[in-house]
Amino acid sequence: MNKKLYPLICFLLIGVNCFRPSADEVKHPEIVYFVPCQILQTAGATKKFYDTFGQHTFWNSFQNREELLDFLTNDIEKHGFKRSDFLYDKLIGHHQKYQQYIPSQRVAADFDFTTIFLKATFYLNHGRVHPKKIISDWEIDKKRTIDYQLPFDALKNHSVKEALLSQIPKNKFYQELQSQWEQSKNPLDKLLLNMERARWIPDDLGEYYVWVNIPEMKLRWIEKGEVLYTHRTIIGKTDRKTPVLNSAFNSIVLNPTWTVPPTILKNDVLPAATNNRSYFANRRIKILDSKGNEVEPEDWNPERYKSYRYVQEPGKSNALGTIKFNFPNNHMVYLHDTNNRSLFANDNRTLSSGCVRVEHPFDLATYIFNTENKKISKDDMIEIVESEKTKHISLSKKVKIYQTYFTTIVENNQLKSISDPYQWDEAMIKRIKAKK
Repeated sequence: MNKKLYPLICFLLIGVNCFRPSADEVKHPEIVYFVPCQILQTAGATKKFYDTFGQHTFWNSFQNREELLDFLTNDIEKHGFKRSDFLYDKLIGHHQKYQQYIPSQRVAADFDFTTIFLKATFYLNHGRVHPKKIISDWEIDKKRTIDYQLPFDALKNHSVKEALLSQIPKNKFYQELQSQWEQSKNPLDKLLLNMERARWIPDDLGEYYVWVNIPEMKLRWIEKGEVLYTHRTIIGKTDRKTPVLNSAFNSIVLNPTWTVPPTILKNDVLPAATNNRSYFANRRIKILDSKGNEVEPEDWNPERYKSYRYVQEPGKSNALGTIKFNFPNNHMVYLHDTNNRSLFANDNRTLSSGCVRVEHPFDLATYIFNTENKKISKDDMIEIVESEKTKHISLSKKVKIYQTYFTTIVENNQLKSISDPYQWDEAMIKRIKAKK
């Protein structure tokens, strides 16, 4: 059927009232039930809501419409949005004229109220922009899903504003930034885009966690919501960026070996070792074939470099230093010590190949061991390190880790602006402003 005929058919069906009223229609005369073609006026999330819960109007209650408008009037701009992005004037008009509307107008108004409720709750909770559109290495675990049950329950229980408020992120990062936004006389784009990033973070961060803020090149130990310790970090170069992720620590390794990862192998090891085979011995790197047999440097074939595994022996000269912090992730990254601790004195510390190097790593290990009730002191760790024997210590994932990318944070109740080493801010603010 030609879609251009839908409006005419709808008009005729509504005009002749060709459907006999159902029992529900008799019992609830304020509800308008759709004729079949009216639902074709909707799409996406709005259509799914009506397909799931019923082909009739849901916004018949004055209180429900009033609560949505009250939120748009008094609250939405406190979270960095504009009323005009939510059909504000149109919804006001619907509300004022609702009692005079004929059934087809009430249906159209209902579609608008539902669309805006779904949009507002999704934007509040998840943000306008999908994180992977800006940060391809994004791996923070928060599902971007629409909760269709939320509006149904809110409308049924006359709790529309409560439902909207429930979608405001509860994590520490968002709460602190949003408070600054509300107090600011001249809100900044930089604050706006970092509020958006905070919406991508789960509400429950855990009781104990490590917060690595990548652009700030700092790590914080947070316990029951309070920052107790701060460490400097070294992060990935601009062409080997540190990924944004969350996870939980599952082991600590003292005197770790280091298996050379593919990027470093191709870009660094291969050219250097091809020119000078002593490169391997100087760095205590063993070459292993596919069967795990050691290959002498003079027998190494650089043209088949991918067929070997390259493992650096443990010790103070190891690229990972003397301690490594493991957590599951898809990027093969971890926290670790370094064999060149003088680099922590640099202001610009975008120097690694993606993993995060931590200043004073044994202090960090002590916090984690204490939280995990592991009776391992710093003296115990130093004794193991001096043995140069590798020791793996399993953890029960009590301590979480968040590697974030905030270029504005709140510290001591003051906004702190941070440089943007990976140049993600400009692209993000453009997407935010383009998304209505």
